[in-house]
Amino acid sequence: QALESEIPSTPPSLSTDRTGMQDEINTIKVLKSTLEQNYEKALDYALPVLQHPLTSNRSSSLLSRCNLLHGCSSAYYLLGELSKAEQICQETIRLAKEADIFNRHCHAAHKISHIYRTTGQLHQALRFINETLEFFRQQGKQDYYPLADLYCRLSDLYYEWNDFETAQRMVME
Repeated sequence: QALESEIPSTPPSLSTDRTGMQDEINTIKVLKSTLEQNYEKALDYALPVLQHPLTSNRSSSLLSRCNLLHGCSSAYYLLGELSKAEQICQETIRLAKEADIFNRHCHAAHKISHIYRTTGQLHQALRFINETLEFFRQQGKQDYYPLADLYCRLSDLYYEWNDFETAQRMVME
């Protein structure tokens, strides 16, 4: 709130910085609203910011955008709008790849795999998870800790198909 009250006094010559600061503030508001389970409010904060072009500080802007998209996808998911959540997760993955933000990539992939499982698209979930794990292997990130969620999703799939041996192996991995 303190930073937000200072933005109007920022010189107009720094308008890009003003926009960047307001985007960062809105990102925090989105994440806070999501944690408070106020998903409509999270979307109210996020959607206008996502209409802005990226700021001149591209890496910071991509990080903010990925965080905003994460909040939006969570909100849509928990509001039951799975198609919107999936689309936003796909966009998050695209931007996260561009910016090498592996954590957001993993979270979005996990959410997509969960959406596929929830909607009965088990083979699509399997294909998607394997493609994601292969991408991370190619990046030398096969041991990256958030990938554990994807191995758990694989285990769930194999368990669903009564392939208990493979399910157990996925848990071990």
